[in-house]
Amino acid sequence: DRLVRGGDDMVGPNVSDDGYWEYNGVEWVPTMKQKFAIENGLMPHSTGRIFSDDGFWELINGEWQPTANQQILLQNTVYPAYQTQHGLQYQPQYFYANQTSNNSKALIFVAIGFALVILVSIILVVASLSPELATDEPEYEIGSGENKVKSFSWEYNDRSYSVDFILNEGTYKHFKYKYQSCCLGGHEDYLRYIDTDSDYIDEVAQVLNSAAIEAGYTSMLGKAEFILSFVGTIPYVLDPDGLGDHPKHPIETLWESGGDCEDSSALYASIMESLGYETVLVLLEAQAEYGGDWIGHAMIGIYIPNHSGEYFDLDGDSRPYYDAETTHWEDDGEYGIGVDGWYDMQNIYTYEIE
Repeated sequence: DRLVRGGDDMVGPNVSDDGYWEYNGVEWVPTMKQKFAIENGLMPHSTGRIFSDDGFWELINGEWQPTANQQILLQNTVYPAYQTQHGLQYQPQYFYANQTSNNSKALIFVAIGFALVILVSIILVVASLSPELATDEPEYEIGSGENKVKSFSWEYNDRSYSVDFILNEGTYKHFKYKYQSCCLGGHEDYLRYIDTDSDYIDEVAQVLNSAAIEAGYTSMLGKAEFILSFVGTIPYVLDPDGLGDHPKHPIETLWESGGDCEDSSALYASIMESLGYETVLVLLEAQAEYGGDWIGHAMIGIYIPNHSGEYFDLDGDSRPYYDAETTHWEDDGEYGIGVDGWYDMQNIYTYEIE
């Protein structure tokens, strides 16, 4: 009953007794009956246990399954062998499990696929979140949101002055969240908080410059000291406890009406640089009185031609940068450009502002 080739002779195909397997001369393949059974979930039944002559195969539910002997053979050969009355032939290397096994595997694959879909969905949702929700440093657009008027009053040379600044909330929040930590890379990081490019700082500078000129202070020294008196009367506010040193951009100090030494220094330097002055950032240790504690401090040095007084040096620059204490102002003649109000200073570092 096997198929042979010899001249024009041809014998019909070799089909197993149950009709589920057909030997095509090379290997056993499923018949249409077997394929139909598998596609429709049928389980061919036969009574008793049927083994091949060599004991390597057992017919179970219409399909040949490897016995323990065959499993050993499979570990040492490439193709599983099946001995028939026609000699050594080769059983297919694929086997069909019963319907229950198929269902279990299907459920496993469905569960894995469902889990992957959920994981991908979570990734897409997180990726699509706006920066305000996805990070600790939300991004705000400069010029967005409401404009607010911030008013300031102070005294200089026995006269009272006041100015109003129009500041934008989006711009304020943009700079507030621009840097969440400071100065891990060294003192130079403080320079990041001095703003010489933004439109708002130019507007603030022009308001103060016009106020100085209107009050009669038209010289470089007069305007520099007039503006220093304004900055020096902004309330001194320490950084919150436990947050370390957190410098503010100029708009933060103006919006929040307060800051400490590096904040007022950044504000004053930004305004004066906008007006064309040359300034340097000064970081040092200062002592308020003899035997007192040394404290870290920030100041500004400002170049005023033909002026005199206490000043700081900048490497590679022969110009004197006169002391400008930005944290405090009293209208008593003891404060001003080139006036040193500290008992002593040490470990002085100066940084050029560009």
